[in-house]
Parts: sequence; structure tokens; C-alpha cells
Amino acid sequence: MTRRPTDHQAHSLARVSRRVFSALLALGLALGTVTAPARLALASETTSAALTVSKQALHAYRAKRYKEAATLYRAAWHTHKGELRYLYNAARAAQLAGLLQDSQRDYVDYLMKVPRDDPAVAKARVHLEEVRAALRAQRAALTRANGSDRSPPPATGSGAQRTAGWVLLVSGVVSGIAGGVVLVSASTDQTDLNRLLAQKDASGKITGITRTAADAEQMRLDTQYVIGWGLAGVGVVGLGVGALLLATAPAVGARVSLAPWGNGRGAGLTLRF
Repeated sequence: MTRRPTDHQAHSLARVSRRVFSALLALGLALGTVTAPARLALASETTSAALTVSKQALHAYRAKRYKEAATLYRAAWHTHKGELRYLYNAARAAQLAGLLQDSQRDYVDYLMKVPRDDPAVAKARVHLEEVRAALRAQRAALTRANGSDRSPPPATGSGAQRTAGWVLLVSGVVSGIAGGVVLVSASTDQTDLNRLLAQKDASGKITGITRTAADAEQMRLDTQYVIGWGLAGVGVVGLGVGALLLATAPAVGARVSLAPWGNGRGAGLTLRF
């Protein structure tokens, strides 16, 4: 059988419970009172350290050491991330230092964290667009530079003139030689035709060749003469113009020579540089 506590025992138990509760409550309040100043002291130290670094950053910024200022402002931001102006200042200093990628990153980070109604938002957006425009210009310039590196270098005026002079000179020599060969061949064939036309009988009739064949041969020879003299004329013009271009261009130490072959059946063209 279970014994019920007497009124005196119940009163004593309640008094003990109140004392234990009071002791626990006092202990909790004491712990809270000790912890809160510690937290406040730590926050104060963090703010003070960030402020010290930001002062150093401001000094570097005013001295136009923008790269150093950007590094210091970023360090201040990482020390005390509750102060968004450090992040904005880091972005601005990086922009002035030409660190466009870093500046763009910090501006974007700042705009993601700052309240929409902050007065600095509009200014940050303007600066961010400036950074993005500068990055686009850099990429375009790099593209143009790479394209020009892959293309062959343009020939200088004097180099192009020398090249044209030598081409015309060589072409003139070749054309002149070809014209000479054609004229020599036509002259030989003309001699043979004249010999055949001179063969006549007692009545004066040509016996060496028929009149029709003779006329056809003479027409061919006339055409051959025209071609030969045309080639020779082109050769003379090419030689003249080529020589003129070479004479008025800077010398490059090159010369051309024409020498007959050993068997007497032609000539050789030699270029020496």
C-alpha cells in the first residue's frame, strides 16, 4: 500500500523545488550576463580592425595607389562583412587600377547584397557598366590583334616596287628572247620560201612551189613576223619599265645577267642576290 505524503512533507518539497529553480535561474542570468559582454567585445574588436585597415586603404586611394587600396578595402570587407561600403570601395579602387575582372566581381557582389533603396546603388550600376564596356573593348582589341598577327605583313612600298621591277625585267628578257626566236625562225622560213619562188622554167613559170602554197606560206610568215616583233616590243617595254623601277627603288644587291649557251643555240638568264 502506497503512503501519501503528509501536508508538512508536501510543503517542504515545494520549498526545495522553488529554491532549486531560483538557483538555476540565477545561474542562467549570470552566464548570460558574462557571455553578452564577451560577444560585444569581439564585435567591437572586429569593427575596430576593419576600420584600421580601411583607413590604410583610404590613404592608398588618395595617393592613387589604387591596386593597393583595392586589396586593403577587400581585406576590410572580409574582416567586417557588415560594412558594405568596404566592398563598394574595393570595386571602385580595382576599376581605377585597371583590374577590371576583380572590379566587376566586387560590383556584382555589392549589388546583390545592398538594399535596393540604397542611394549608392545607382552609382554602382553606372560604374559596373563602365567596367563591362572596358572589358568588351579589351576583348575586341585582342581579337583584332590576333587577326593581324595571323595575316601576312603588308609589303612596304619600296619592297613592292623592287618586286615589280624584277618581275617586269625578267618578263621583258624572256619576252625579248621569245620574240627573237620567232623572228629568226620566220627569217629562215622566208629564205626557204624565196628560194622556192626563184625556181622557174624557161617561160618564167614558178616550178619550186605552187602559187596557192606560196601565198599560204607567206601569210603564215607574215603572222609569225607580227608575233615575233610584238614579243620583242613587249620585251623592250618590260626591260625599260623594270629597269626604271629598280633604279628608283632602294638597292637590294641583286643583278640579272644574260649569257649565251656554250652550243650557241640559246641564252641563259641568271639572277644573283
